[in-house]
Amino acid sequence: MSNLRCLLFGLALTAPMEGRAADCISTRDSYDSAGRETVDVSMAADADVRKFCGPLQVVVRERDNDPRPNVRISAVYLEFGEPQLASEQVYNEVIQRWVDRIKFDMPVNIGPHEKHEQILQISSFYRSTRLISATYLQWLCCGAHGIGGSTAINVDIERNALLVPRDLFHLG
Repeated sequence: MSNLRCLLFGLALTAPMEGRAADCISTRDSYDSAGRETVDVSMAADADVRKFCGPLQVVVRERDNDPRPNVRISAVYLEFGEPQLASEQVYNEVIQRWVDRIKFDMPVNIGPHEKHEQILQISSFYRSTRLISATYLQWLCCGAHGIGGSTAINVDIERNALLVPRDLFHLG
C-alpha cells in the first residue's frame, strides 16, 4: 500500500462518526425451536458506531397460539426505541405500516400437507450523515412455489422524507 493510501486510510479510521457512514447491524441465519429458518440480529460492537446509529432495537413478532408447524407468520425488524430526529420517526412510521399489513391473527385454513408462511426479516441497516437505509427480505408461501424478494426503506435525514431513487435520476 502506498504511503498516501496508508495516510488516507488512517485518517478515515480516526475521523469522527459524524463524517462517516456505518453498518449498524450484522445478521446471521439461524433457526427457531421448531427448526425453521430465522435471523439473528446483532448491533454493531463499537460503542461509537452504536451511538451514531441511534437508539435502535430489534423487534420480533410472531403469530401466537398456532401449534401447526406448517403455519408461520413472523417479522424481525428494527425500530428506533426513542426517535431523536424527525427522520428516525419517519423510518419508524414506514416500518410500522409494513408490519401492520401482516395479519398475525388472521384465520389460516389449510390442509395438513399445505403450508402458509408470511415472513419479513431485516437484512441490513446502514446510516450516514445523510441517509437511513434498511433492507428487508420478504417471503410469502405457498401453493406451488413461494414468492421471495427484498425491499428497502431509505430516509433522507436532511429532508426528513422518504428517498425515492427515481426522483434522483431522469432519463433523456
